[in-house]
Amino acid sequence: MKQTPVSNVEAAINNLVEALSAHQLATSVLPKPYIIAIAGKVAVGKSFFVQRLMRCIREKLGISATNLAFEIWLDPDKASQNTFRYEDKFFLNRFVEDVTDLSNCVPFFLMHTEQGRSAKTRVTLESKESDLKHRGRSYSQYHDAADVAPLFKNQQTCFLERKMIADHRGVYIIDGTLVLARREVRSLYDASVYLDSPWILRLARMRSRFCRGENHNMRESLLQDYVTYLAEEAVSNADAEVETQQHHAEHQVWNDADPNCDVEQLLKEVESGKINLKKYL
Repeated sequence: MKQTPVSNVEAAINNLVEALSAHQLATSVLPKPYIIAIAGKVAVGKSFFVQRLMRCIREKLGISATNLAFEIWLDPDKASQNTFRYEDKFFLNRFVEDVTDLSNCVPFFLMHTEQGRSAKTRVTLESKESDLKHRGRSYSQYHDAADVAPLFKNQQTCFLERKMIADHRGVYIIDGTLVLARREVRSLYDASVYLDSPWILRLARMRSRFCRGENHNMRESLLQDYVTYLAEEAVSNADAEVETQQHHAEHQVWNDADPNCDVEQLLKEVESGKINLKKYL
């Protein structure tokens, strides 16, 4: 695979949008969804990158892209546990199945998350007999007055899931730590990026994420506990596992700027003793 090192986020985004535009011109009707994968370690700015990319696609091409965050496939029972392998925290086999179905425009079920985050809902109430099946899994419709779209109970896991029908003309951006980890899905992507960032910016993003309430399955944690957990996981095993994907990406991007990342505030809180991260600096 030909790789293109890109020095900044804007250049990478322009390259991706130009490639998508060229693809549209070459095919009047897209034979399959156009899928872009954004991989990278925790807190390197993947969400920021995706937001900018989606906005650029909308403004330049008039297309609304759909974002599928890898946290959809996070196992809630292992999210805040220390695992021997970082990948054990995720339903990777299910991820491969879902991306394959997406690429082939086969209707499939996607695990339902709260506001697109990692927290999932298990349903213990009895539901009617299973009337839908997909890839060996059984589903029954779950009725809730608050549901805008129909949800389905996975009879094996009791998780709520939603049915997804891919648009063969659509653009989908899948971002997360291990989206390039499995060989089976790499060939399904039309474009791929590996994003990295300086360690100090990553720590600042971890802090900012907590302050915005994006602490996922560690919602009862204190700021110190949350940032320490992510930093320790990163240096112990996660970073090493995620880094193995960089050679599988078409573009490698260094993200050393992010307006949502307040390094100065992080350093003030470390200096004042509000959070103790000196061992990681």
